[in-house]
Amino acid sequence: MNSEPRTQGANEAARDAAYRRLVAVALRLDVATLAHELRAARLVSQPVVELPKAA
Repeated sequence: MNSEPRTQGANEAARDAAYRRLVAVALRLDVATLAHELRAARLVSQPVVELPKAA
């Protein structure tokens, strides 16, 4: 660890970077959840087709 104190600007930059990382993670989770919900809705809405059984 660095023993020198951080400047106000460095603290703000670090905080801003942390918020950007947090937002990126939240957006990825939201996209993954949306994709899962869309796949589930598509599977529910597709008609079930029974294939002929092999003899």
